[in-house]
Amino acid sequence: MNSSDFKYYKRYSGDRYNLTQLTHGTSFLKKQYGFTGHKIEPNNTEVFKLIQGLMDHSLKIVRFDVLSRYQDHNHSPSTRNMHSAQVLFIIDKKYIFYDLYEDVFIVAGHCSVSGISTDKIYIFGFSDLINISRYYGEFSFYLSILDAGHVLGNLKNYLNSKVFKWTQMFKIMPVQILKDVCFYSCEMFGTFLLSVVRPEGDLNINSQVAHKRIAEDKSFSELEATEYLKLILPNVNNKMLANRKDKVQSNVSNFPYLPQKRNSAHNMVGNFNLTTEDTISDLELQNQINNLNAFQKNITSLKQRYCFLRKDKIFYDSGEVKNSNVNFKNILYDDHEFFDLNTFNLICVIYSNDIDVQTEGVINSLLSCGELMQVIGLALSNSGKSFRPMKNYNDNYLKSILKLNANAEINYIGVECSNPVEQISEFYD
Repeated sequence: MNSSDFKYYKRYSGDRYNLTQLTHGTSFLKKQYGFTGHKIEPNNTEVFKLIQGLMDHSLKIVRFDVLSRYQDHNHSPSTRNMHSAQVLFIIDKKYIFYDLYEDVFIVAGHCSVSGISTDKIYIFGFSDLINISRYYGEFSFYLSILDAGHVLGNLKNYLNSKVFKWTQMFKIMPVQILKDVCFYSCEMFGTFLLSVVRPEGDLNINSQVAHKRIAEDKSFSELEATEYLKLILPNVNNKMLANRKDKVQSNVSNFPYLPQKRNSAHNMVGNFNLTTEDTISDLELQNQINNLNAFQKNITSLKQRYCFLRKDKIFYDSGEVKNSNVNFKNILYDDHEFFDLNTFNLICVIYSNDIDVQTEGVINSLLSCGELMQVIGLALSNSGKSFRPMKNYNDNYLKSILKLNANAEINYIGVECSNPVEQISEFYD
C-alpha cells in the first residue's frame, strides 16, 4: 500500500520543519465552538459522575500559568495548548459536548447514526485543525492525532482505574456524527470511538445556552492549497475508523495502577532541569517498562516501539539494555529557545516500522503513539517526576543512535524533568 496518507506520513515524519510555513489568515480565538442547546446541570447520578470524571482527567482546564508560553493546561498535552482534540458523548441518542473553556456539558443534537444503543455511552473523539493549521499547515494533521492519543490514553486510564469495561469500536464513519451536530467542516476528522455500559441515572438537562462557533462564516480554508490534506481529510471521514474486524477491549486484570494526574513541566521555569542528579534509578526504570508493557495491551495498536535514552545507555521496551554514547545536545531539531537538553537525564523515544503503519493505518498508529506517551507521562508522575512531550527532535540523529533504517520513523519524544514546578493537583487527595 502506498496511499496518500502513508506518503504524507513519510514526508512529515522526517522533513516536517522545512515543509511547515506559518499562516495567519484565520481569525483566531481559542474558544472554538458553541451551540444553541441546553446545558446539563451537575447531579449525583452515576451517569453524570462518569462523564464528569472522564473530562476532569482529560480535557478540563486545571491550571493557568502566566509563566508559560501557553497559559491554560489540562491533563492532556496538546500542540500550543490549543486543544485540537475534542470529545462528544452519545447518551440516550443525544450528543453531549464538553466545553472546556466554560466547564459545562451542552446537548449538541440528536444522534441519527444506526446501531447506537441507549444501553451504552459512546465517547467519540474528533480533531479540528482550524487553529493549529495556521501555525503548522499540513503538519497539523500529524500533531492533532498525537494530541488525540493523549486524550484517549487518559480516558482509558480513568475507565480502567474505575473498573469500567470499555470497547474501542472501528465500524463507524465519522462524517455521520460530525454532520449530526452541525459543525462539520473541512478541517475536522474523527479519531476514535469508545463504548461503555451506561450507568444508572438521568441527565439533568436544564437551561438554554446559545453561542456560535467562531470563524464559522469564513469562506476559505488554509488547507485548500495543501498537497496532501485536501485529499486525505474527506477520505478519512467517509470511511470506517479502521479497516479491521477486531475490537480493542479493556484489559483491566493486567492493568497496573497509575494515579490520575499528570505532572506538567510546561512553563518558562520548567523547561530546563535545576539539577542534573535527581532522576529515577535504572531498576525503577526497568520496572516502569514492565508496567508500560502491561498497559500496551489497552492501546489502539500494539505495533509501536519505545525506548528510554540516558547519556550512556538505551533501555528498550523488550527489556534489553545497551551501552551507548548519546549526545543530548544533538537530539533537538534546532537550538531551541527555551530548552537546554544537556541538563536532562532521561528521554523517551517512540518509533514505528513502516510496514506496521501501513497495516494499522496512519491515524491508528499515531493515535497509539499519543496514548503510549500519555501513559509514560503518568508512569513517571507515579515516580514523582514531571514530564514534557516534544516534537522538534532531530530525526536523523535519533535514527542513527537507534540504528533505524529508512523503513522506520521516529514518531514522538518526551523528557523526564526533575525540577520543581507548579504541578497539576487540583483534583487529587
